[in-house]
Amino acid sequence: MLQLYGECVRERRAVYSESLFLSSVARKPQRYLKVLFMPLSEDVSTVNLVFVVQLFFYIDESVRNRHFLDAPPHRGIAHAAL
Repeated sequence: MLQLYGECVRERRAVYSESLFLSSVARKPQRYLKVLFMPLSEDVSTVNLVFVVQLFFYIDESVRNRHFLDAPPHRGIAHAAL
């Protein structure tokens, strides 16, 4: 996430990414993440705020209750600077 944030600030462009989070045990998909970083500026030159929209889709409903407790490995499946 920090790399995407850094890209958004450095390039002064919106950045979109999708990732698939895998179970650490069976390596099966558990969550699907879509995130959009949008740079904001008070002086039209320097990015001083980033507006982020993040959506999680749960493939395995049992994961929902442990969302912030587990940090499973993930695989990026889409990335674009807009």
